[in-house]
This record gives sequence, structure tokens and C-alpha cells, in this order.
Amino acid sequence: MIYLDYAATYPTPKEINELYRYLESTYPYNPHSLHDLGQHANQIVLSARQVIKNRFNLSDEGIIFTSSGSDSNQLAIDLYLSQIEEQEKSHVISSSVEHSSIYYYLKLLERRGIIEVTYLPVNKTGQISLNDLQSAIRPNTRLVTIQHVNSETGCIQPIKAIGKMLKDKSIPFHSDVAQSFGKHHLNNLFTYVDAISISGHKIKGPKGIGLLLIKHADILTPLYENTQQYGFKQGTLNPALIGSLAQAFSNTMDEEELFFTHTSDLRQYFTEQVQKHHLPLSIIESNDQHSSIIGCVSHAFNGEYIAQELNRHKIYISTRSACQGTVHSNRNLSSLLDDESSHQRFFRISTSLSTTKDEIDHLISQLRVTLFT
Repeated sequence: MIYLDYAATYPTPKEINELYRYLESTYPYNPHSLHDLGQHANQIVLSARQVIKNRFNLSDEGIIFTSSGSDSNQLAIDLYLSQIEEQEKSHVISSSVEHSSIYYYLKLLERRGIIEVTYLPVNKTGQISLNDLQSAIRPNTRLVTIQHVNSETGCIQPIKAIGKMLKDKSIPFHSDVAQSFGKHHLNNLFTYVDAISISGHKIKGPKGIGLLLIKHADILTPLYENTQQYGFKQGTLNPALIGSLAQAFSNTMDEEELFFTHTSDLRQYFTEQVQKHHLPLSIIESNDQHSSIIGCVSHAFNGEYIAQELNRHKIYISTRSACQGTVHSNRNLSSLLDDESSHQRFFRISTSLSTTKDEIDHLISQLRVTLFT
């Protein structure tokens, strides 16, 4: 079996699964309870917060546990928009290629007449224009939310330059870093972003948990008048999920440099093998490209056919973001590919530290059979 769909999810490592089972069996109590058992469970939550604080020097309030990366994205939007008291409708700037949890949530808020949104287009290399961003800013712009790495194409947005521009204008900047956290150099991240969303299962943690990290949460007004997660998020916390996430978080950050080097080498190797064997496909490249996400366009065959053929040989890839469900998302491809038929011939390979060159060789071998048949 060759798994090459890490952008969809990481199979949870044995170490994290065992930690989760241990914590769930040892501390199965409500961490909000005041009795000793509840407080013992709460220590797991406090320790997890400390792990994250040590990495980013955030306040306790700035570490919010959510149910997923998507939940984190939507909470960030709600939280920043709730800070506005005047009657004027708020304006949000995003992009046309955001994750569905942001793009369609903003569309929903628009339909309800709650906000106005500018969706910045991307160019032929999949990036927004800083000039377009500058032109889109209005007096009532209350939030900019731009993803770091696109999950389908791997194109990277210039979030450092975006953050610098917005900092000068005192506009909050949120970025969905689910695809890049621990996989791409994010030095001094909170010097240019105000909030980030992280998905647990994208960093080798358990499913069903995410993070919203906020730089200056202490100056924000809570959404709720209670003490759970400082009033920013309601619901009983799961110590076992949180403790397992903290361990995965720490492991991922420790491996960041190794991950980037290894997946960059694999991307280069895959490209060389495609050229060497004259495979009839094109690899999507941009000015700034994520190393582990390799978007490809077959010159002849439908992407789903290729994925099915590889699946028969226990090689697992994707033709779209899993978060899009059964509908193929053309939003992420329209600027990069010339016509609709190209969208249908798209497929995605995504690698990890676990991926080997031998696995790439097997993939190339099977692609030769599939594409030349």
C-alpha cells in the first residue's frame, strides 16, 4: 500500500493513538468540574496550553481548542466581526481560492446581509496581488482572511507581505495554515499575522480537534459571558484529544525543517522521473510552491480515471480537496488551468516524511502503465 494523500489527512501515528487511549482511560472526567477528578483532567488541558505557549509566547486566552480546522476558521471570522459595535455593515477581504469552510461561510454571511466581502482573484501562479489587496481596503474593512497554502494546488500566498501591509493599517489578519503548519518555514509567524487556524489531523494528531491561535486575544471581547475557554468557545473540553493534539503539535514543529527538506527532494525527484519517462502530464508550479503538494494535469486522461486505476494497485492519491465533498472545486484551478477539461484531468499527489523514493518509483511505474495504455 502506498499512501500519497497526506493533504487530506495524516494517518494517526501509533504513538498518538496510544497516548489518546491512555489519557481517555485515565482522565475520562469533565475538566470543568471543581472536584479532584475534574481538576486532574484539567491538568492535561493546562499542560497542553503550556506546550503551545512555549512555542509561540501566546497568552492562555489566545489558545482556543476547537472541533476542527474548519471550526477554527469560522470562529475566527465570528470573533473578529463581533468586535464591531457600530451599525455600518462590516467589510471582509478574502480570496477566491479559500478553503470551503471560509469561502462558503462568508457567502452565507453575505446572503444574510450581515457583511460585505471582496474575494480577491489569483493570478496565473495562484497568488493574490498585493496591489489588488491595497485597492480592496475600505474604511469599514474589519478583517482579512487569506490562507497560506492551497490544499489542491499547493500555491503559497505571500502572507508575510500581506501582514506587513495590514499591520500598518491596523486591520486584523487571519490565515488558515492547516496545510503549512509544521511543513513550511513559518519563522516569527505572529509578527505578521494576528490569528491562525490549525487542523489536528493535518499535523498527525487525532481527528475531531483543531486550534485557533490569537496573538492579542486579551484585547478582544469574548463572544460569551462564561468562563469556558475565556468566553471565546463553548463546550466541554476533551482532555484526551487535547493532550494528544499537544504531543502531535510539538512533534510536528520539531520535524519542520526535516519535513521541508525531505518533501522538497521528493518533489524534485518526481519531476525528474516524469521528464525522464516522458509522461504525458504537466506539474503545476507557481512562484512559491509548497513542497509536499504536487498538482498534476494529465494530457489525455480524466483525473478520476487515473486515481481509480492507481487505487486498483493500492496507490492512493486524490483529485480534489476532501473537504469539497463530491463536487469538484474549479475555484482553485480556474486561474491556473486554461479550460474546464483541464480541471477534469487534474489529480493531486501529497507526500510526507514517511514517503520514500521507492514509493515514488512505484507510482511512476504505474503511471506509465496507466497513461500509455
